Formats: sequence, structure tokens, C-alpha cells
Amino acid sequence: RITHPGPAHTSGDLVVELPDDGAVATGDCVIAWTPFMGEADPRRWADALELIAAGPCRTIFMGHGPATGPGWLRTFQSYLRDLVAATARQGRAAGTPEARALAVRAELASRYQRIFDAHGGRHRPWATLVLRNALRVQDLLRAERAAGAAAQ
Repeated sequence: RITHPGPAHTSGDLVVELPDDGAVATGDCVIAWTPFMGEADPRRWADALELIAAGPCRTIFMGHGPATGPGWLRTFQSYLRDLVAATARQGRAAGTPEARALAVRAELASRYQRIFDAHGGRHRPWATLVLRNALRVQDLLRAERAAGAAAQ
């Protein structure tokens, strides 16, 4: 069964499920290290992962990394949700976008840095990539606020 879980890593992500085997191939919807956000919206990405989690996912074949189980899917999803929440909390705090991203990294480090670095290590360092991820979320939130203001 091939499904489109909705926009996640990209707008065209597809998931291949083998229901009888309890397996799912996620492509880059789930990877073993800190994700590249590119065109992603982490809020929608986390929601798309909920659809994957509801399916037959005893074994997950990720886009990058070894086969894994549903525990990693939930960790990855939690990272996306916590990233958005922490970035939103920083909101319009004083300072530069980079300073707000550093605050997000400080808030999330104890929960995610060790876990993501265990998989990505030097190749995909969490401490660097989480800053890019927070900046991406800031851009999305800023665009959302601007659209809301324009609609009023």
C-alpha cells in the first residue's frame, strides 16, 4: 500500500506499507539523525508521522539509517513537536533570530542531542542542525503572523 501522509519532509513524501509484514518504508519522513528542514513544515511533518504510527509499523525502513521500530518514530516526532513549541515560546524575544535559535538549542539539548548524535554523529551534528531547524520554524511562524495580520 502506497500512501501520501501529507506534507512532511517535502510536499511529495510517499510511504510504502506492507501491512501483512508490519513494515513501512518512510523515505525521508523518518531518518536516523537531525533532519534537514529545506521546504518542510515541522508542524505538518509531525502530523504526517502520526498517520505512519497508526499503521503497521513494527519495522520501519527509514530514508537514512538502519531499520528501526516505532520507538524511534515517536522520538523523531517528539523532536519536531518540541522544536516548534520551543521556537514559538521564544517568539519575539529580544535579540537576533540566531540568539533565539541558541535558546531553543539550550532548551532541547538535554533531551535530544545525545540521542540524535548517537545516530548522526559528526556527519549530522545535532548542535549545528537544530539551529538551522529553529531558524526555519522562526521563518514559518513569522510568515504565519504576517498572513494573519494581512487577513485582518
